[in-house]
Amino acid sequence: MHCAACSSRIERVLGGIISPRHHPANFALVQFVLVLGIMFLGRRFYIDGFSSLARLAPTMDSLIAVGTGSAFVYSTWKAGQNPIPPMLSRT
Repeated sequence: MHCAACSSRIERVLGGIISPRHHPANFALVQFVLVLGIMFLGRRFYIDGFSSLARLAPTMDSLIAVGTGSAFVYSTWKAGQNPIPPMLSRT
């Protein structure tokens, strides 16, 4: 679902260069960089989670690492397949 009010707010605050309507690839790239930063700051979840999973003693960190890691890989894969969503390319 596309939020027109959210998009116009983003355009007003950050300018048109990362507008999801006018420059969806730039918008996706900014989101990708922000997510990488957050994942780097929370890297302890991945280190602890995957190491405990390898020891066959998964913890809640394992759940976080597998869940967010798979969501990141899937969304990156899908963004690479179709960088401009059809909903945005009609405008």
